[in-house]
Amino acid sequence: MRRIVLKYGGSSLATIENVWHVAELVHDVVRQGQTPAVVVSARGDTTDELVATAERFSGAAEHTAALARERDQLLACGEISSAAQLALALRSRGVEAESLTGAQAGLSVSGPHGSGVIEEIDASRVRANLDAGRVAVVAGFQGTNAHDDVTTLGRGGSDTTAVALAVALDRARCVLNTDVDGVFSADPSLVPDARLFSTVSGDVLCEMAFGGARVVHPRAAELAQLFGIELWVRNTFTDRPGTRVLSGGSSMIETAPAAHAVVHDGDVAYLSVHPLGAEPEPGEAGPRELVAEALAAAGVPADFVGDTRLGADVAVGLAVSSSAATPVAEAVTAAFTRAGRKVRVDTVGSLATVSLVGSGLLSRPRCLADALAALREARVIPLACTTTQSRCTVLVRDEDTGTAVRALHDAFELDARARTDSTLVSAS
Repeated sequence: MRRIVLKYGGSSLATIENVWHVAELVHDVVRQGQTPAVVVSARGDTTDELVATAERFSGAAEHTAALARERDQLLACGEISSAAQLALALRSRGVEAESLTGAQAGLSVSGPHGSGVIEEIDASRVRANLDAGRVAVVAGFQGTNAHDDVTTLGRGGSDTTAVALAVALDRARCVLNTDVDGVFSADPSLVPDARLFSTVSGDVLCEMAFGGARVVHPRAAELAQLFGIELWVRNTFTDRPGTRVLSGGSSMIETAPAAHAVVHDGDVAYLSVHPLGAEPEPGEAGPRELVAEALAAAGVPADFVGDTRLGADVAVGLAVSSSAATPVAEAVTAAFTRAGRKVRVDTVGSLATVSLVGSGLLSRPRCLADALAALREARVIPLACTTTQSRCTVLVRDEDTGTAVRALHDAFELDARARTDSTLVSAS
């Protein structure tokens, strides 16, 4: 029988009553003749509380590798505790279960503490549990590196753990259980008439995730698409079937709607990198390359990377999450210093990105024109704009986020009333 991996997020486990509810859901799966592997996040706000605790002790101390190691040791406790509690709840219901840390589940991780990447999974212990009819409850968000030190995967890492474990278990079916009914055409808290998709293609979900949709972590969406994992997104607290994610691409005729969804990413900062002094000589690294190296060293993705001219001053501009602004600015300064160059980095915060996700957007110039017109009519001023074949993204002030999302959603008629077909596929 095909394996199944169930993942439950922090909101699904926020209270003791929620843990009992999840235990009953897992018990139902067992009664149906399947023994699932279960991946869990830390309960409720546990991770935030542990981060705050770490900050109390580290404070203004220099961010060294040793400090990052201890921070990961602490943060991993949230998921470990959650796994043990669910295993206890299952056993109290007569269900055989064993909780496993990331290391015990065989997750090998590389990269820096706090943003590790799963290299491989030796799922033998998980598989042995399942073969014995015992539920394996795995702590998400973590693994161990080559030095046997705990390394966390960063925010959303439990989604990635679940999908990676599904890959290791011979491409098991993976169900991400959360506190929303599935994948919507926009954030329902901003757009009450947002459409719930019964199915969505993997490539569209990846673009939505990278554009800021919180329902699935970008790395998890990418991994599921890469390995063809059957992925579902469901609500822990309702009986609704949720959204099925279709791996691979599918054909779409040219007259089909180009726009599929509107997503947003709040709490963004814009950095302007101003090189000082003479231009680099031929053969020397230029400002764009130095910025790219800094982003790679910091392990931070960025948007809107390009030249910005302010009068006679030419700068390299880029947008990153606000939490990454200081580390990126420091990494940029260090990269220029190593190259024997001077630089000034200016930061503007309280920004957001709003993205129209679709197919063939560059092939349909009308999409960009209509998007900008909709924002103008809503009196939203885009501070920057970039378009690819599958995503048109604008940078706006944080307070304009909701207005921009609703304006684009309405302009492209993405709401449930305008479209009765809740199946969303696109060309790869």
